[in-house]
Amino acid sequence: MGFTRAQRLKWWGHLHWMDEYRMVWGISEWSPTGNRSRGRPGNRWWEKVLKDMRVMGVKNWTTVVMDRSAWYDMVEKSKTHRGV
Repeated sequence: MGFTRAQRLKWWGHLHWMDEYRMVWGISEWSPTGNRSRGRPGNRWWEKVLKDMRVMGVKNWTTVVMDRSAWYDMVEKSKTHRGV
C-alpha cells in the first residue's frame, strides 16, 4: 500500500509542477455528467490523494508541493507510513 500511495503523491506533485493548460490537467479535473446508479458513490482519484496527505499529517500541501526536495522527502516517507 505504501508504494501505491507514494506513486499517487509523486504524480500529484508532477501535475502541480506542469502548466494548467495541458491535456493531463483537463483529464484529472474532469467530472462526468449525468446520474450514477444507486449505491456507494465513486471515489475520485484526487480525493484519495488528499486523504493520503491528511493521514500523513501534511497541513499545507500547496506550499510543500512547490518545494520539490521537500515534496520528494514527503513521498519517500509515505512509503513507510502506517495508515489507511
